[in-house]
Amino acid sequence: MTRKSSDELIIRVLQDDCTPEERTEFDQLSVSDQNFARKVAAVKTWLDPLSDEEASQAPDETLLDDIFKEIDAPDR
Repeated sequence: MTRKSSDELIIRVLQDDCTPEERTEFDQLSVSDQNFARKVAAVKTWLDPLSDEEASQAPDETLLDDIFKEIDAPDR
């Protein structure tokens, strides 16, 4: 596996944007290759804050339902 493809594999799996085959390859490499496992840990350290930031900016899960309720509400 080339450096670029291992980096891509790590990012795809950590972002949950991978195929089942990629997940299997990732799991196998995480156990069998210490360099790969270290790289996974390093990538997690810079991806985690991005995920936290994204989650903090996400709208409330009920926002769309609330908007439609307001639209459908009879005039007061």
